[in-house]
Amino acid sequence: MHGYIGRQPVPYIADAGGLTPSGGVNASAQDLLHWLEALLDLRSTPLRDALQLSLQLTGRPGAPFCQLSLGWQYFEPRHWYWHSGSAVGFKSFMGFSRRHQLGVVILANARIQGFKMEPLGMQILALLESRQQQLSTKASAP
Repeated sequence: MHGYIGRQPVPYIADAGGLTPSGGVNASAQDLLHWLEALLDLRSTPLRDALQLSLQLTGRPGAPFCQLSLGWQYFEPRHWYWHSGSAVGFKSFMGFSRRHQLGVVILANARIQGFKMEPLGMQILALLESRQQQLSTKASAP
């Protein structure tokens, strides 16, 4: 798959030595969905303890807006974990709520100046939470 910067196709950089994006990790949408299921404890994995450790907050409790864990940012007001990234011609976002047992993965083969995945990913998380709450309210109504 080719990535794009604006409308310009860019070749995939398989190995840039010490500058390989994300340590050279390649993952498909399916791989990321499996990881998301494991983070939400919906999928059995021998890495469960390590995944739980990666979610322990390392920042100052009560820090405004965002705290950190090992590899994740934690949006405290909504109790969401998230991380985003980019490589030449590509962008990604994964965010999830353990409290609501839901998450989102976004992969794009385009990198547009000024476009950030975080607001889109968080808007989708908010919509999923809202929809989940609407469904639970309807289910509990007489």
